[in-house]
Amino acid sequence: MTVADRGVEGIIGVAVLLMVTVLAVGGLTSVMGSMVTGGVAHAEVATVSGTLTMVTAAADDPTMRTMVVRSGTLSTDTLKLEITGGDITVAEQVAALRYRTDDHGVSSEFGTQIHTIDGEPVRVSGHRIRRADNRLLVGVPSVRLREVDTVATNGQAVRLGLLPRVDVDHRRLPPARYRLHLETAHPSVWQQILEGVGAEVHTRAAAGGTARVSATFDEPVSIEIITETIELEVA
Repeated sequence: MTVADRGVEGIIGVAVLLMVTVLAVGGLTSVMGSMVTGGVAHAEVATVSGTLTMVTAAADDPTMRTMVVRSGTLSTDTLKLEITGGDITVAEQVAALRYRTDDHGVSSEFGTQIHTIDGEPVRVSGHRIRRADNRLLVGVPSVRLREVDTVATNGQAVRLGLLPRVDVDHRRLPPARYRLHLETAHPSVWQQILEGVGAEVHTRAAAGGTARVSATFDEPVSIEIITETIELEVA
């Protein structure tokens, strides 16, 4: 091998090393960018969830709550809740509030905060279906935006002031063998919640991409239904 040949090999080696370095740095930059974007989305969803928890927690607290969103969409959709048994039928149209970014999200369904990544539930808090012996308490906050259906940020910072206006209806149903049906975008969450209060649970697909979850109580239970209609005025 001549000195010239070794020189050419050296130049090629340096070029290959530079190419590998550029590719590695480019890949690292992409990963870091994804981590930063995901971190911002996660933090924003946590902020929205905390605000929704506050505005739905207390019926006697009409405090304006503010939050700033930059990367997602806040929207309302309608779910059905039905309780049947003992010649009694209770049917409710319940508004659910959702905030979604590209891959992170939080939904407030029947007062339960459901955090998702890529549409899959990863954390659940605040559900309001509880059982004590043969008494079932069903809390049903219906949370909707007033005068608008959707607030989209389109990548711009949007400051929202959420003022809860609350109307409460309290009903007591006598002991009977009841069936509870609800619509949800997250059936696995509600299956676990309802099985936790002693119901036999079945799930099937419903319209609009939702699922219908049915819970049957074999033993007679009395039910207390507390329905809160919460309108959020967007300022």
